[in-house]
Amino acid sequence: MADFSTNPERHLEALEFTRTIQRCLEMISPQHQLILILIDIEDFSYEEAADTLKVPIGTIKSRLARAREQMKAALQFSGELLPAQYHEVAMAGI
Repeated sequence: MADFSTNPERHLEALEFTRTIQRCLEMISPQHQLILILIDIEDFSYEEAADTLKVPIGTIKSRLARAREQMKAALQFSGELLPAQYHEVAMAGI
């Protein structure tokens, strides 16, 4: 993780970004939150996520696609809350 101690402005932007991501995660359904967390944050493979949730890999893939679409929509809705440097990320999706 980056050291923001020498740049308070960057530290504040990182905190704002983290809060925005958390708010956006809370806007999507719990099952989609879980898939995003397992795959995109915890870096589970599809197989690991399928084993953990006791569902087929196809279900993981379809839920992940829907979760990413929901997150993209939430990020676009929250675009004004994101620091300027993250606007392109929000518009491009996850």
